[in-house]
Amino acid sequence: MQINFKKRNIIFILFLTSFFVKSIHAQPGYWTWVNGDTTAMLPAVFGVQGVPDSLNHPLGGYEGCEWTDNQGNFWFFESRTITGAANDLWKYSPVNNMWTFIKGSMATNDTGNYGVQGVSAGTNLPPARGFGIATWTDTAGGLWMYGGGNSSPSTTFNDLWKFDIGLNNWVWVNGSNVPNQPPVYGTKGVSSSANSPGARSEAVCTWVDDSNNLWLFGGASANGTTNNSLWKYSIVDNEWTWMKGADSTDSPGVFGIKGVEDSLSTPSGRYAYSRWKDDNGNFWLFGGKRYWSGGYYLNDLWKYNITTNNWTWVKGPENLPLDTGLVGSECDADTSFNPMSRFENRSCWKDNSGNFWMFGGTAVNVPSFPYSIYLNDLWMYNSSMNEWTLIWQDSLYNLKANFGIKGIASPCNKPLGAMGSVSWYDKSANAMYLFGGLQYDHPGSGNFRSEMWKYELDTTCNVNLCIITGTEQQLSKVEVSIYPNPTTGIVNFSNIENIDRIDVYDLTGRSVFHSAEINKSMVNLSGLPAGIFYIFLYSNDALVFKSKLLLTK
Repeated sequence: MQINFKKRNIIFILFLTSFFVKSIHAQPGYWTWVNGDTTAMLPAVFGVQGVPDSLNHPLGGYEGCEWTDNQGNFWFFESRTITGAANDLWKYSPVNNMWTFIKGSMATNDTGNYGVQGVSAGTNLPPARGFGIATWTDTAGGLWMYGGGNSSPSTTFNDLWKFDIGLNNWVWVNGSNVPNQPPVYGTKGVSSSANSPGARSEAVCTWVDDSNNLWLFGGASANGTTNNSLWKYSIVDNEWTWMKGADSTDSPGVFGIKGVEDSLSTPSGRYAYSRWKDDNGNFWLFGGKRYWSGGYYLNDLWKYNITTNNWTWVKGPENLPLDTGLVGSECDADTSFNPMSRFENRSCWKDNSGNFWMFGGTAVNVPSFPYSIYLNDLWMYNSSMNEWTLIWQDSLYNLKANFGIKGIASPCNKPLGAMGSVSWYDKSANAMYLFGGLQYDHPGSGNFRSEMWKYELDTTCNVNLCIITGTEQQLSKVEVSIYPNPTTGIVNFSNIENIDRIDVYDLTGRSVFHSAEINKSMVNLSGLPAGIFYIFLYSNDALVFKSKLLLTK
């Protein structure tokens, strides 16, 4: 998808009077609450192990991890919960919209069972963990997991696990079963059985290359310091290779010249960020947190060329904390736009057209807002145009949700702002799924909910307006009227000398007519089909009049 048009931003909700917006089961550009419960702090419903059920669902914990298997099923490893960390593995089918509890202790802070390294066994189970677990799905469909942490007790893991779907077994593959181990770098570019990235949490920046190697960047060491080292794991050789970055922590990185690939360039050390792999096999990352203390959130974008082993600083400021970015109106694309600095923005997707998508995360210390902000904005990045586009948002700081009716898409639906949520992409439906995380509850505090959201991509990026009104309403001291209503197409206006814009929307909230150069007495809408529409009049970008309009033919 290439977005090269401009549309005005419309971010408000009109209150219910006498007409309800028409609901559509599946609609591009709309959010749909498809599964789970919207009540906070409900415990998981496990059902019968291995049996899908419409009543089953995980808790939806904070900073769990996710995979998509080769059959298109979504997998979720529960993490931080109400009372501690978990180690329960779940499967979700987007076809039947059901969760299945696969394996786990169904308890918190379970110590697991490593078994024998390299040996599959039904009794094997990773210890409970959360805090940014690294995951990969290999080309054969194996589910891999590395690191993460637990606060009860304070632990950072350095073990590599694989879940074999066919055998329904975990295998401890590599690394130590003793946590909090330091890394063993070895020689840069040379693999060794002794090498190890060491204990790492908040290390969600992972990729699988075209040769089925697993890659890992950054994250937090056991002492909380940040890494910027890039590692490659060979499944065939069962060995790690230190590929790039410093062999020390809290590195400021080397930015070089923006847009220019350089062998010396490397991102700064950081935790928890969005990541993608483009259609040419390059690796990308965005944002994250520079230090554990100090609120050093980032919004820089990087690309790694696997062929040349070089990084390129693509967009965003150089080590600038708490940058507010530059936001255009919804659906406006521009090379100058950039999302604000954020952390725990794990929810990200690549669509069938090769565009990168990102949802939410958290920001702090924003002027005039005293609490951490749970973001619920949706962005798209077009790498060929080097452009960010704000696709959807409620508001950067308005964090309330509207769940609507389960299974029904609506322009009024909106998920809660969330940090540490997980995501999946359904290629067959061109749809993104969003689940769990620490979600906004009240200012400065988050909570857990089990609801699953679906967002079907809108390849044309229309601005959607939530319209739930049926009466004419004057919004200024200037008395405006429109006539006739109903009409066959010609709409006349009175008293609109100061009106400089008209917008018309259909029942679904789609913009069907827009003009900033309207006739001072009429507008011709005969090109629209018969039906009910909503007309909005503006003066100096302020909404002054709104009304329902009936077109007849």
